[in-house]
Amino acid sequence: MGSSWLSMALAWTLVASASGRTPTLEGVWRSQGYGNVFEIKGPTVKAFEVTATTCVPGFTARRNKTTIAGREATFTSQDRDVFFIRAGGSSGHKLLHSEGSASDVRIDRLPRLPAVCDHPTPDTPTDNFEVFARTWAEHYISFDLKNTDWAKVVEANRSHITPKTTAAELFDIFERMIGPFNDTHTLSTARQNHPGDFLPRRGYHAPAWKKQLSIL
Repeated sequence: MGSSWLSMALAWTLVASASGRTPTLEGVWRSQGYGNVFEIKGPTVKAFEVTATTCVPGFTARRNKTTIAGREATFTSQDRDVFFIRAGGSSGHKLLHSEGSASDVRIDRLPRLPAVCDHPTPDTPTDNFEVFARTWAEHYISFDLKNTDWAKVVEANRSHITPKTTAAELFDIFERMIGPFNDTHTLSTARQNHPGDFLPRRGYHAPAWKKQLSIL
């Protein structure tokens, strides 16, 4: 895999050099961690939340026309969230920063959208449960510290999900699954109003009633 990635990055550099142009941001990029994939086409970037088995279309943002020192490009989402790609890096690796965040996120170029995104995950209770369960399985690092068998937690709660499960019921199930962790680095968010105090996840734009988590 390392040799294939190196060959792809080298080929991109050679093409750019031969044409006398600076490599463009155009294309597909994946974050290291967090499960985010970004597809940049012209002035538009489309985000996806991706796991091994799910793909959820996320926010859309447009590139700002103003040039800012130290930034290769700045984007503003439909909800006015701002993020930018830092100047520098290489044709295959960049640093992305969301305004208000404490740190950068490395993004790596992909040859195309992951195959799982060829058929985006449906917005249903069972599929939303799968998105939640897979995202935690792939990105939460403290299961051992919390003495938790996540697979058992998932299976114990999967039986409570039916096609008639409401948004509020699904959200409550998610809360019960991760509440025992008492981990301030994680939180659940709901785009719709929901009883209780839930912190908003900056930059997260879900379908109409999709419930998701944030692992900070």
